[in-house]
Amino acid sequence: MVCVAFRRKAGSKHQIVTLCDALYQFYRAVDLDDVSLVLSPFADERNGTISRFGRRNPTSFRGPANAGVGFSYAFNDKFQVNVAYLADDPANPAEGAGAFNGAYSALGQLVIEPNDRLAFTLGYVRKYWGDDGVDITNGTGSFKAQDPFDGVATTADNVGLQAHWRVNEKLEIGGWFGSTWARPETSNGDEDDVTIINGMLYFAFPDLLREGNLAGLMVGVPPIVTDGGDDDALKDDDTSIHIEAIYRFQVNDNISLTPGLFVITNPNHDDVNDTIWVSTFRTQFRF
Repeated sequence: MVCVAFRRKAGSKHQIVTLCDALYQFYRAVDLDDVSLVLSPFADERNGTISRFGRRNPTSFRGPANAGVGFSYAFNDKFQVNVAYLADDPANPAEGAGAFNGAYSALGQLVIEPNDRLAFTLGYVRKYWGDDGVDITNGTGSFKAQDPFDGVATTADNVGLQAHWRVNEKLEIGGWFGSTWARPETSNGDEDDVTIINGMLYFAFPDLLREGNLAGLMVGVPPIVTDGGDDDALKDDDTSIHIEAIYRFQVNDNISLTPGLFVITNPNHDDVNDTIWVSTFRTQFRF
């Protein structure tokens, strides 16, 4: 029997929910993380981290997307496969647009959950952007990593690994690593790939001081060009480090308060730039 499965979060745990007697799921106005699994407990854009990079691997879970089709298959309670094709502007009949001629993301993800404390994912995403619409790293990392070929139509192959370990009721450890190989879609077609990597290690402290609270510490390297292929000038000169801390205090079922701080050393992977410090205080009301 083929079943559609999806993830839901129960407290700090992720649970596979399987719906049989269905073969396909159709999506609209979605991103890649709607059709694949993000393990980090900080991924929610409303009450997760205060930075964009701290939420998720930007090369695995962001890309050209708007509408498409996805398919999930749960072999059992330990293995699941997610597959999807998402187009950026599928209803546009213009040349270089549409469901198959415009920007798109095609993904496959394997989810492995040996027990209720450990989870891993291995994912692959192929993406294409047209001229002047390239954003390989979803606005994170260096300018070179975001658009290394100055607006030329680009194809990128992206591989991402995630791990999450629920050590006990009060501590969770996880992280990700992503590698991207990008190339310009030019007429000669003989340019070498540019290599971009990113990674993050995080520590989560659920129910710290009070049930419903969540504290977190994240340390990572935002997307960086480590190999410029045929052009050494495309390689980033230095390395930025992203450090972030948050504490979400759950006042009650409807209100939470989240002070947060993140620091970026060598911004844009360039040591001539001064360290950036950003602090915020977020109040969320839910009714």
